Order: sequence, then C-alpha cells, then structure tokens
Amino acid sequence: MNTFRKIMVFTIIGLFLGAGVLPGISGKEYKINNIWNMELLPENCVQEGLSNEDNTIGYNLPDLQVPVIYLSGIIVPRAAVKVNAWIVNYGSVAVTDDFKVGTYLDGSYIGGQTWSEGLEIGQILVFSGTFQWPNDESSHTVTVKADVNGWIEESNENNNENSVTASGGDIVADFIWSVDGLTVTFTDTSTGGSGLNHCAWDFTDDGNDDKWGTPVTYTYPDSGTYTIKHWARGNDGSTDVCRKDITVDYKDPIESNFSYVRNGLTVTFTDTSTGGNGVYNSAWDFTDDGADDKWSTEVTHTYPSPGTYTVKHWVQGNDGSTDICRITITCKRSKAINTPFLRFLENHPHIFPLLRNILNV
Repeated sequence: MNTFRKIMVFTIIGLFLGAGVLPGISGKEYKINNIWNMELLPENCVQEGLSNEDNTIGYNLPDLQVPVIYLSGIIVPRAAVKVNAWIVNYGSVAVTDDFKVGTYLDGSYIGGQTWSEGLEIGQILVFSGTFQWPNDESSHTVTVKADVNGWIEESNENNNENSVTASGGDIVADFIWSVDGLTVTFTDTSTGGSGLNHCAWDFTDDGNDDKWGTPVTYTYPDSGTYTIKHWARGNDGSTDVCRKDITVDYKDPIESNFSYVRNGLTVTFTDTSTGGNGVYNSAWDFTDDGADDKWSTEVTHTYPSPGTYTVKHWVQGNDGSTDICRITITCKRSKAINTPFLRFLENHPHIFPLLRNILNV
C-alpha cells in the first residue's frame, strides 16, 4: 500500500470520525464512541482447535479469518456495547502488508482500525470496539470483517468475517454445540435481557438441571438423539427456555487383527478384531492369493510344506465397517517324539548329536 493511498484512507476516516457519523448510519439516533483497539497476544500464544475448513485452496498465501466474536456490556437501547473479536492468520505464510478490520451493524459500517505490524501464521490479533446500541429492542447483527479493503491477497477471500446477533428486549434462550464422538460441548448464544446473567442445562430433558454456566461439556453413554433443554436468565431478570434435538453417533470402525497357534504345519487362526460394534463376519486367505479359503472367526488350516506364508484376514463389523490385515507366519514340521528310543535321544541330545541331525528330530 503506497503512501498516497494510506494518506487518503486515513483522511477519509478522520473526516467521518470528526463528524461523529460513518457511512450507512446517517439519520440514526445514536453516535459512534470512536473507541477502537487492536493488540497481539503473546508470541507463544497461537490459535488451536478452531475449524479451518474454509482454507482449502491456494498455497504460499495468508488467510485471515475471524473465529471468535462476542459482545460485552449491558445490551439495552442507547447503551455502550463492546464488540470483541479475534483475527487469526490461518494461511501458509505471514501477513506483511497493512490491512483494515471493520465493524458493521446490520450491514452498515460503524468503525474500525488499520493494522500495520504484520501477522504470523496462527498468531492472534485481538480487536475490540465500543459503540452505542440502537434505540430500540429489536435484534441487531454485529459483524467484524478482516481486510475490508481487500489489500491482502489471500488463499480464500470469502471467509474473512463473523457475526453475532443480540437484542435489547427480554432474553431469548439459544445455544450452539459441537460433537466429538459421544462428547458434546454446549455454548450459550442467548440474546437480549441486557446480557446473560446465568444459564442451566438439562442434557436429556428429564427435568433435572445437569450443569450451570457456559460453555459446558457432557459425555453421553451411547449414540442416539437427545433433547437438550436450555434455560437462560438475563441481567434484567427476564428468563427463557429453548429445546433442541441433537444426534451423537459414535463411530468406532472395526480394526482387523488375529492371533494364531502353530502345531507343525497345522495352524489355528482366531479373529481378535476390535471396534465395529463387534465382528459380523470374517474371511481368511491363507496364502494371500486373492481367494478366500474359509469364513468364520476361528479356523484351522494345514499347509502342505514348511515355509513362510502371508495370511490375509478380512473382517466386517456389525456397524458395516470393514478392514483387512496381513500377517506373515512361518511353519515348520513337527518334532514330536513317538518311540521310547527317540524320546531317550530327545532327553539326552549330547549322546548322539550326529544321529539326531540325521533324523531331524
């Protein structure tokens, strides 16, 4: 970004701020407090655990995203409300050029700030701004967008913003959740009520509150669909309840494995596969020649001669998942002793070592 462009941008912003208005909000009954701030978290603090599914195209480019956004303060008509957001570079290279972070209220720009100190991969830029809430009890959407002017070339230009909706009326209970196997994390997203004062969770809608606060985590005993009851109380004393159905489907696909016991050239194979809600069926290819020789969870096979063989084992779980494993085994002839004389030699190998070698016992 050249010097003339910077001067023009800052001059235009200064004119808007000096007049106490910004584009798109002319004629409103509220003014902007012009308090905006950005700072980096410590260098050893990088963002982890948030989805980066949008960053799927482009190489050697940065990718600015807004994974976290929330409002703080008492949300009532004409109150000072603070928007807080994280700007994270999920790209493959650092941001070295200037970029601007902007805030929008119901789609209209209300303020922002330019960042000129770069942003490393995974580094978190904390953005905040204070503005006056509209003079009504309707719901309003606040959006924070990174690189509003498009100065940065990114791997994905369509994932630069995030929004939060709130209202100045009674609290409206709401929540979001994320599923990891049988464990679910619930986060309150209630709006109105001058902000959230307290909330409770009934994870099976059985009439008993299981946990209080937000966010909370709960692990279900089995896969299935559960009804969640969420109660919320606002700072103004208003309360509300909402219910949502969620589905947890823990998938533990089957993993093929087996054990075996050798008795000379005869080998007994036993399926020891895990997962898949148990074994439904299994097949054995005793020489890995592409043809299934036997079907069952425990089978016996006699090889024609000593040697090394690769055994292929296919298994299907009760959940429909399948898996294959291969194990190499070595078979030798049995050294069983069947006569008193040979048993004597077996017990006294130092007497006739040559004879023992000849007899191969």
